[in-house]
Amino acid sequence: MLPKAASTASANPIAINANDQIFSAAEFREVILASRNGSPVRLRDVGDVIDNVENVRLAGWVDGQPAVIVDIQRQPGANIIETANRVKALLPKLRSAVPPP
Repeated sequence: MLPKAASTASANPIAINANDQIFSAAEFREVILASRNGSPVRLRDVGDVIDNVENVRLAGWVDGQPAVIVDIQRQPGANIIETANRVKALLPKLRSAVPPP
């Protein structure tokens, strides 16, 4: 399960996971984080919740220019040589999908 939301407002950042049944900021606002004095503390009570798909805290740079990060991880039982060859074969197609610098 991938994090669906995060808070970086304090020295202790947190990630919020969801099971893909929550699709919008409006639904996330209602997520109960804790209970205080018998009352629920909802995400909306502790911060702003917005719809956004861009992670503004993650970026790639090469020689001072914006770059694309491609994270490839080996899966158990995968043939690493075959995987590397397939990735290399796809690089021209990936490069053509990225705007020129």
